[in-house]
Amino acid sequence: MSRRATAHPFATFTQPVDRSGVPSGKPVPVLIACADILSLIANGNRWLLSLLGPEWRRFDLPTSHWPMFSSPGPLAEILSQVDAPA
Repeated sequence: MSRRATAHPFATFTQPVDRSGVPSGKPVPVLIACADILSLIANGNRWLLSLLGPEWRRFDLPTSHWPMFSSPGPLAEILSQVDAPA
């Protein structure tokens, strides 16, 4: 697995999803929350409280930190929904 892995592109943290085709045209923050983040949120981790706001579009994916390896099908399904209206 490590032989095929690549670094996480930093732009995914800095560039909003292009939602210009969505009626409001406004970027909506998206979170794909895997099991480790879901656990931290459930335990009230204060660093993640901002991810619970109504402005977030959250998709829960109960799998490991690298869903592209552990759950590629469900991850692809979520990614196909990101640009669709909520």
